[in-house]
Amino acid sequence: MLLPVMMASNLSNDVTTQRSLTLMSYNLHGLNQGRSTVMDFRNCVDIFMLQEHWQTPDNMSRFGYFFPDFCAFGISALEKRVQVSPLIGRPYGGVVTLIRNEQLLSECECLYTAERLVVVRISNILLCNVYLPCTGTVDRELICEDLIAQVSAWMARFPSCGWVLAGDFNSDLSDNSPASRLLNKFLLDNNLARCDVLLPCQPDYTFVNEVQGQYSKLDYVTFCDLKATSFTVYDSVTNLSDHLPLIAVFECPISSSIDRCDKQPMVKRLRWDHADIPGYYHSTGLYLQSILADLSQFESGSCSDDSRGVSQFIENVYESIVFAYKAVHPNMCPVTT
Repeated sequence: MLLPVMMASNLSNDVTTQRSLTLMSYNLHGLNQGRSTVMDFRNCVDIFMLQEHWQTPDNMSRFGYFFPDFCAFGISALEKRVQVSPLIGRPYGGVVTLIRNEQLLSECECLYTAERLVVVRISNILLCNVYLPCTGTVDRELICEDLIAQVSAWMARFPSCGWVLAGDFNSDLSDNSPASRLLNKFLLDNNLARCDVLLPCQPDYTFVNEVQGQYSKLDYVTFCDLKATSFTVYDSVTNLSDHLPLIAVFECPISSSIDRCDKQPMVKRLRWDHADIPGYYHSTGLYLQSILADLSQFESGSCSDDSRGVSQFIENVYESIVFAYKAVHPNMCPVTT
């Protein structure tokens, strides 16, 4: 399930300005565990790049419910799993990027969403949120190579953009494992700098398992053609995930249109989670009854050659559905442009 995508188009009178963007990369270890930490930083972070949210397709709407000031881009990693049988055991995976609605969303375009990768463009900055496989994963190196190839392809499509590649790499880049060698070569070949190297801080680990005494650096924020001004790894007692959140601040050139408000129509989204579903059911039964005779004619084939009649019929169905929805939730009807 792909969450809502909003794109900027038909820009005119573009003005490029420098502004500060605060970004957090964080492995939630499940939305229930990591949600409180995201909530703690929701007023000071512009972009959340989150991994391992563990949500099923039906629960992806929870991001809109918990974080109404942000737009979420991502899918569930469990879609194929729940199609086979009921989910048994611990959920897993999933990557989502949250973009603050105010100011940023008008410049935002979601380019790609997958189980382990989300690519979003904000003006002339591309954000790549990744969740790489851990040790022991079947075909781990092959999956890493495939993800790196996808990231490389997006970089090639937007050569003039600045880049941020962040997420859970599931590798300590200081060791000599095959995955680490692959990642280090990719970073070097593409001039991606590591925030933890340029702006070192404490603690110097991002994964913690106190019971087993494990402290590792598995999460990273890397970038190119941007200026990083701050980098922090937060170790808080209120953090319920086994990963620590990473926060980086960048000085970025953001292009914006000075007359966007005049050029871009406002389009309202249907919010079925806020609607009166039983009322909508009864309203459609009432308002669609008037077009039942026309539908019967189309089914019989008597009007199949009349293109204008078909177009008018489709418009009537659309207007009836919108009118039925407006009757039960007048503030959430769609606006055609």
